[in-house]
Amino acid sequence: MDLELFSKCLKDLVRSHDEVVVPGLGTFTAQNVPGEVAEDGTAIPPYRKIAYSTAEREDDGLFLRFLAKYLPEGTDAAQTWQDFIEDFSGELDEKKSVVIEGVGELRATARKIYYFIGDTANFEYPDVPGQESVAPLLPEDYAEQESKPIEIDTGEWARADEPEAEAPAQEAEVPAESVPQAAEEPCQEDDEPEPSPRSRLIGNILLIAFVVMIFMMIAVTLLKDLPWMSNLLDHLLYTKEELQILGK
Repeated sequence: MDLELFSKCLKDLVRSHDEVVVPGLGTFTAQNVPGEVAEDGTAIPPYRKIAYSTAEREDDGLFLRFLAKYLPEGTDAAQTWQDFIEDFSGELDEKKSVVIEGVGELRATARKIYYFIGDTANFEYPDVPGQESVAPLLPEDYAEQESKPIEIDTGEWARADEPEAEAPAQEAEVPAESVPQAAEEPCQEDDEPEPSPRSRLIGNILLIAFVVMIFMMIAVTLLKDLPWMSNLLDHLLYTKEELQILGK
């Protein structure tokens, strides 16, 4: 027996069994992992995740029965396996790493502690063929794609030219003039133009004059009884001759 036969047996078993006890080595477990999308956009298809433990669970004899199918008739599978596992363990302790083809890599530390690194590329779901990782199509990849001519089915054109039996009556075309058109929205009046600086200045002057006049009228009304205000008003309202007549 050699490493290649061991790899084949283990690979076939973990594909179809969730737990495989390998006498003298440990226990391999398998579970289905759903597909996912990696951080770089690569689509990862569903696969079976293989785990390993040095602890041997209750051995149901599955591995040895499967191994016996590949050994010559009459060969003691248990003894053949015992001889192989001794050489396998010695090689693993010496080299610190042994590749189980199609399954993964079994490694050993300086303290002879075994651990396993699974090969997910070889464990896609057996019942889903053709599931391979798909790299994302980046924008620059589109430029590299060859443009393909558009295929036109000339047969459809030929069929279209043939007269149709009992073609449904077409609706009479209505002249464009008779079609009522939607009422046009009234044009919005343009905003009034802003007054010019000169107009604003004249307006401000008139406003100030009006305020001053109002202020003077109020002042005259309030101060008309004062002597000096009365004298001032007389001089503003009458001439000198009129004042002499009035005796003022």
